[in-house]
Amino acid sequence: MDTEILDLKTKLEKEQNDKSVLEEKIKQLTEQLQKYTNGKRHVRYYENHKEEVKERAKIYNKKIQEENPEKIKEWRKTAYQNRKTKLKALQEQEVIN
Repeated sequence: MDTEILDLKTKLEKEQNDKSVLEEKIKQLTEQLQKYTNGKRHVRYYENHKEEVKERAKIYNKKIQEENPEKIKEWRKTAYQNRKTKLKALQEQEVIN
């Protein structure tokens, strides 16, 4: 009986140690990921080159309008469907609350 309890305690301690190691690893990886995805460099670049970015977007949109207008219709349709599903989810959530 005592050996079983000791075995269970050691297993529990091992699991807790593994859990803490994994939590540290997750924390470390999320910090590394944020450096690449949510960096201040992206914000600063956009602030410094705002007009250039907007101009490139306008040129791209004109190019797409000329070459493939069906693509724009597809984008608008998916945007509409996404708005519709979000609105429906909000209305369902309000009904539940």
